[in-house]
Amino acid sequence: MSAPENQGQGRSGWPQMGRPPRLVDRMRRWPLYVFGAVAGVPLGLFGLSLALTPPLEPPRPEQRLPLPRADRAVVEAAAARTAAVAWPEEVLTGPEAKALLLEVLLAVEAGLEAQTGYTATFRKQERVDGKLQPEQTMAMKVRHRPFAIYLKFLHPDAGKEVIYHTGRYDDHIVAHGGKLTRLLLPRLKVPPNSPLAMKGNRHPVTDAGLLNLVKKLVRFRRMDLTDHDAETVLDRVTDEKGRTYLRSAHAHPHKTGDRPFAYVEVLYDPQTRIPVQFEGFDWPESGVWRGERILGERYVYEDVDFEAELTDLDFDPANPAYEFRRF
Repeated sequence: MSAPENQGQGRSGWPQMGRPPRLVDRMRRWPLYVFGAVAGVPLGLFGLSLALTPPLEPPRPEQRLPLPRADRAVVEAAAARTAAVAWPEEVLTGPEAKALLLEVLLAVEAGLEAQTGYTATFRKQERVDGKLQPEQTMAMKVRHRPFAIYLKFLHPDAGKEVIYHTGRYDDHIVAHGGKLTRLLLPRLKVPPNSPLAMKGNRHPVTDAGLLNLVKKLVRFRRMDLTDHDAETVLDRVTDEKGRTYLRSAHAHPHKTGDRPFAYVEVLYDPQTRIPVQFEGFDWPESGVWRGERILGERYVYEDVDFEAELTDLDFDPANPAYEFRRF
């Protein structure tokens, strides 16, 4: 008697000791599907980056010419004017402190206005949406007229670069991310005040730089002259490395719309009187300052070099030393 044709098979018609051949093949291939999906994401982003990032125009020969040098006569006159104002050896407060500091800052402003630009190491830390962000360290280049700035992030997001040049690139910033994000995401060109440019920042990049800082300090110190509630203290401090700085401290007892900070401390270079560190402390929720120090923003300028030879190419994404290229 012959065995039935379906002997050894289940009700479904498939062999009892196995799975459907097509399902087995699919299960064997699923690692390839996963790998293809994972690899496809960065490849897709890379392709999108190429499509959305236009090529850079090659730099012109004249862009390599050095920028005009500083007006030495104005710089020296401002330095002499600054040196003539003796910073107090002891603590100074009251109207005398306010008037002396404003005189110093006006001389420093004049000296900076006469400079073409400079390079520096820039450190900043800001509180954004109530959260204090990690400190960022950048290599900085600044041109005063027309205003232009180049930033290269050293930590964190090492390799990220940002350029802004007044009157160029549609008055937009040009930027790219650091590390692998430069390859996977397109180079960006966005307005300085756009949500994307302002993400993680309290101020647009157009507000950066020593001259912008000094102009703000001058404006608030003028306000202090007629504000009897504003307190100003001038003294000297020494840091942990034994370096001495001139210091001004500014306190305001009640929050008003024209006072962004409850308390401010500024450190100045003892020779040039240039502000090399600014710390602004936010208002407490009560709007009344009683000594609480809630850091809102800190900016530090180190290794400032006004003699650095800058060219127009230093503020152009096409600079071959930069990484704004597609790849």
